[in-house]
Amino acid sequence: MIEIPVSAEEKNILQLIMDGFENPTICRNKTETMISFIKIAPTEDMERTIYKFFFEKEIAALVKKYGVLSVPVAGAGAAGAPIRRADSIRMENISENINSNRDNIFEFIQLDFCKKILKYLPAGDKKYAYYLYTLIHTNKSKIPHKNKYVQEFAANLISHTLAAGGELYTHILKNSQDFIEKNKYIFQFADLELYEHQRKLFSVFRGGGSAPGNLVLYLAPTGTGKTMSPLGLSQKFRVIFVCVARHVGLALAKSAISMGKSIAFAFGCETAGDIRLHYFSAKEYTTNRRSGMIQKVDNSVGDKVEIIICDIKSYLCAMNYMMAFNPIEEIITFWDEPTITLDVEHHELHDTIARNWRENLIPNMVLSCATLPREEEIADVIADFRARFDGAEVTTISSYDIKKSVALINKDGYVVTPHTMYSDYAAVLSCVEHIEQTPSLLKYLDLKEIAEFLMYVCVGWNGKHICKRGLGVTEYFSSVAEITMGSIKEYYLKVLKSLRADSWGEIHKHMIARAVRKIGGGGGAAAARGLPLQKFVSVDGAAARAGGAAMHKTTSLEGGGVRSTPAPGTAGVFLTTSDAHTLTDGPTIYLAEDVNKIARFYLQQSNIPELILTRISAAITQNNKVHEEIDKIQRDIEDATARDSEKEKKMSNDARLPPAVQQMMGELAALRRRIQYLSLDDIYKPNTLEHQAKWAPGGRVNPAAFMADIDEHIVEQIAALTNIENSWKILLLMGIGSFVKHECTEYIEIMKRLAYEQKLYMIIASSDYIFGTNYQFCHSVLGKDLTNVITQQKMIQSMGRVGRNNIQRDYTIRFRDDSYMTLYQPVRGENIEAIVMSRLFAGAAVEVGEEGA
Repeated sequence: MIEIPVSAEEKNILQLIMDGFENPTICRNKTETMISFIKIAPTEDMERTIYKFFFEKEIAALVKKYGVLSVPVAGAGAAGAPIRRADSIRMENISENINSNRDNIFEFIQLDFCKKILKYLPAGDKKYAYYLYTLIHTNKSKIPHKNKYVQEFAANLISHTLAAGGELYTHILKNSQDFIEKNKYIFQFADLELYEHQRKLFSVFRGGGSAPGNLVLYLAPTGTGKTMSPLGLSQKFRVIFVCVARHVGLALAKSAISMGKSIAFAFGCETAGDIRLHYFSAKEYTTNRRSGMIQKVDNSVGDKVEIIICDIKSYLCAMNYMMAFNPIEEIITFWDEPTITLDVEHHELHDTIARNWRENLIPNMVLSCATLPREEEIADVIADFRARFDGAEVTTISSYDIKKSVALINKDGYVVTPHTMYSDYAAVLSCVEHIEQTPSLLKYLDLKEIAEFLMYVCVGWNGKHICKRGLGVTEYFSSVAEITMGSIKEYYLKVLKSLRADSWGEIHKHMIARAVRKIGGGGGAAAARGLPLQKFVSVDGAAARAGGAAMHKTTSLEGGGVRSTPAPGTAGVFLTTSDAHTLTDGPTIYLAEDVNKIARFYLQQSNIPELILTRISAAITQNNKVHEEIDKIQRDIEDATARDSEKEKKMSNDARLPPAVQQMMGELAALRRRIQYLSLDDIYKPNTLEHQAKWAPGGRVNPAAFMADIDEHIVEQIAALTNIENSWKILLLMGIGSFVKHECTEYIEIMKRLAYEQKLYMIIASSDYIFGTNYQFCHSVLGKDLTNVITQQKMIQSMGRVGRNNIQRDYTIRFRDDSYMTLYQPVRGENIEAIVMSRLFAGAAVEVGEEGA
């Protein structure tokens, strides 16, 4: 897996991170303009030629049709300057190709926005506002070689439209979900830049060696490139990347190898001799005479290693290994998720963690975690580091991402926001203060809900304004360019804490009364069509007994038994049936302590008839027996051919094989023909057309509903596994996998690959996997049984699995129990992770020493 190169898009991002170490303000934009499409050197003369040939007539037609503005003149005094014949011929030759690609060329897209503005504005149709907003914000992107004449026309149109006045700002706020959150153009044309936290991190180390040591407390939301930051640091330093979740380290390794970095691995090492080099890192090795490929590497020579990836147990081995080849001031220890296991008083890793801290000799350390305790909470840890590295500097880097919006949904299917959650205004103020101190929580304020709140409070209905003077929409925002997802959410917090306490009760009641379920409002096909719900009797008991037939519980295929309105606390629960259509755009992760219980529930709720389950189970059992026989015969063949000195020669020609081996190979072929292909009707696979026709409200197909993509090859691989329960194989046919401790490591590896490729409909996992589940999810469900085991810090970590894509989709976090939905309030009492960290780190020299004694 780690040898497979990352995609070209991902490689561009990784290159940006690496180049950004020396150039933190780096900005790239791959949007295609006419110059880049033609692949010609950008010159003033060519820009003029392109404008006159492709854009001038189109702009002139708009000016003439709508009687506004003027046509930009191409060059000073060059209005009548003819196009050179050579350039004209060249433009003619590429015209046809350009016309078929105009939807991908930035200037044509901009002109389309201009056309829509000019179409809707004179008619008083507010649709113009969407295109105006989009034109303004896409113009801000630093796209190279935009045609300046087209930009001039667009800028003039923007000024003209803004001068027309109207309730533009209010309209944008009211429709902010469509204008901002779901605006594909803003994300399509966005600049590719470093995150602010990456800029700050690189600036700490770019000076290099001025301080005798650096401790960096690196807080940034998950999914914002923290674990890829070592690639930038490795441009100047050697990096020891420490992780608990092994596949997070392997994800970094995959990216590093794709970028030609020299890496090494230290997993489960007792001594430095257990460290293994990747081939890029090998300095001394032997090669195969015939192929010329590396055959044996001398892992003891690590001069070339730029990044060594290790687990907690192997840190000291990795540290000593890197110190053998590099000065300590040129090494950085990058500790990923150091709070793992710190949410409990005692854990088997605690002694190792404390020993690593106590015996660490590297003066440059980065503690990277989205929920790292604040400086004041771990003052003892900081003091301990400074005591051992005299003069060391401590830097806190805190960053947040408000380019995406993730809705929190309670057990009844309603979106949760501070203004709907708290009837007590004092609780609202506490909530606002907590969010301001933890700005990463801004991501979990649903844009649509807060826009509706702001429209009521700041715009008002029937002339009733509630907000304070100075906080009206047109007073707060001075330009359309200022209206962004982040600024609206910050505006929301300001408005919340500016209200009068005696008016809050009325506001809260109003917003609660207007609340509409986001999920769980629809039923199955019958319910949605308005058909009466009825109880179906499948078999008459007396008739069955008279006929001597055995009694079986059966399930009707009609959707009549599904509620049209969910019972309290069950909204969005039926993820394989009536609620499946609400899981859109990408995979879902369901977190629960008892993974097997949830798996059994969804298998039972899927309404797969007993006959089909029996047939599939029988086929799986039969296949298991066949695979066992195949394995035995394959071992017998290997044993028989191994005794033959000319095995390779004879295996290349079946006719030369001994008769006994030929007979076994014939038996092997016969056995393989007996393997039954496992399949499940589409009606039982969530979100297929047949499934939605049965379960979605009204049988209406939701084109955004996400479904699994499990090909026959994967099904065959899973079917061949003999040490995994049949229920997991059946669930996989539905697109459901699991991350839980299985004896079958092959199953886990297949699940990881499918998760990475986003081919599973849903993954059920225990909370232990949240730190290491470095995959892309669009939805998360937090199970009821997490109530007593999940801290607020761990909850934030789990929620960070959602919304990691580069574009905005419909992201949701669904709580199965509202009692632990404490995200918006500060933690009551002491932070357990800070307490345990202080005990293990600052008290390491005493406590571990005493335990060892």
